[in-house]
Amino acid sequence: MKDRVFTSTSRGKDSHPNAVLGANTLELLKLESYEDIELINTWQRLGSETYCSDFRINRDGHKKHLIAKACIKFAPYETMQDWLDRRNRLNDFGVSVPRLEVIDRATIVEEFIPYNFIDRHKELSGVDRVKLESNFKDLLDGVHEAGFAPQNLRDVRSRSQDAVIVDFGEDLGPYYPEKSENYSSDYRHRFLDEYFK
Repeated sequence: MKDRVFTSTSRGKDSHPNAVLGANTLELLKLESYEDIELINTWQRLGSETYCSDFRINRDGHKKHLIAKACIKFAPYETMQDWLDRRNRLNDFGVSVPRLEVIDRATIVEEFIPYNFIDRHKELSGVDRVKLESNFKDLLDGVHEAGFAPQNLRDVRSRSQDAVIVDFGEDLGPYYPEKSENYSSDYRHRFLDEYFK
């Protein structure tokens, strides 16, 4: 069965094509006009847990590329709060996460991180690549210090030479109040081999 397309009409009626967040789009994004929104990708399902739409806004002459993410899991409001808690914990331990712009029930809007990490690693060379790899190692250590043991980190992205976690759901793994014993040199090397082989 084909997935239902998530549209702005499911979040309150507004017929304008740039009403990415439904009837409250302008209020939530602190904008005066829909002309200040440039829609890049309409809502589409990405993975098993979210629908996403990315767009640019022009606020007081400052342009930003943003992405909206709507949780579609069972109990979406509670799930989104859990993701926000996990995100804040990672941030507290120095793990780079996107800047958050809007929280609206089971939907957030955040900074769009432009590069897929693996693609960016292939593009860079020399000192730039070494810096990117170093930042990824720091991310791995920070995730562990925060108490998580991810099964994969395929959704890590990059602004340029950093490493940014953008998925705070199941892929991040369970949270252990005490640091996970699953984290070892073998565990760390598994991720390094996956990304840098």
